[in-house]
Amino acid sequence: MPKNQITASVIVPAYNAETTMNKLLDSLVNLDFPKDKYEIIIVDNNSIDKTREIVKKYPVTLIEQKKIQSSYASRNLGIKKSKGEILAFSDADCIVDKDWLKNAVKALKENPIIDIIGGKVIFLSGKDNTFSYFDRNHHLNQHRYCCEGWCLTANLITKKKTFDKIGLFGDYFSGGDFEWSRRATQKGLKLRYFYNIIVYHKTRDTFRGLIEKRLKAGYGKAELVKQKRLLTIGQRMFKILSFSDIRKWIGKELTVEKISLITFFNVIALERVLKLYEFKGFIMGLRNKDLIRTLKTQLAKHKNIGKNTKFSF
Repeated sequence: MPKNQITASVIVPAYNAETTMNKLLDSLVNLDFPKDKYEIIIVDNNSIDKTREIVKKYPVTLIEQKKIQSSYASRNLGIKKSKGEILAFSDADCIVDKDWLKNAVKALKENPIIDIIGGKVIFLSGKDNTFSYFDRNHHLNQHRYCCEGWCLTANLITKKKTFDKIGLFGDYFSGGDFEWSRRATQKGLKLRYFYNIIVYHKTRDTFRGLIEKRLKAGYGKAELVKQKRLLTIGQRMFKILSFSDIRKWIGKELTVEKISLITFFNVIALERVLKLYEFKGFIMGLRNKDLIRTLKTQLAKHKNIGKNTKFSF
């Protein structure tokens, strides 16, 4: 390898991330990794707040994805501009551990048969309530996802040549990490989970945050169905409305933490309500409705949503 060659490229998409960008960038520029061996690429996706102004204060590369409103299209642009042989992905609302990149690069070099790494996501809890409990146990459960053959881009590291083998992310609104990593593992590429490759992510501790998550998830699943990357429409509708996730909670998830019986039943009720929002997002996706406009209307009904709320997608 030439002396000045970049070993790794860190790629993060951003949209209206002014409230979290400083913490993310502080963690990225202070990684325990040779400064001349990695680059940080922030891809702004038409932010209307101060995201770009914040990014410009740091020694990072800022590029803009103006054509397609999609975090996955933004990641694809970052991939095309990257110089590293290893690509590390995270999100604008995350904070990376100081050993994150060092451990990831070491793992890939010491295990040449591994193509993709899914790292651990540790939650930074705000309020300790049913919503935050639900989020940290039900969403972003990277270990379970890796066991199922896919990986979240909140903490995904891979070799650049992986994209040469299976192509870039689909330009989806949501769910592109699921589709891409399943595409990779179904073609025989090796995905492994590592506990020591860590990012920190704040839990969603409001009903609003969980509604936003589920509407987006349903919309993304509709996109995948239409692209024939997921189950048929009928199968997906049945799965969204089924009780299969509740069985997972009873059998697996609720053993993770000791909780009261009241919290247990609150979680079950919350899951059913959120399934309905996911279903609504799915129908919107099938009809190609404007999700951003609908989200603003839906979430504004909750009293903790102000008129000037900026959404993080």
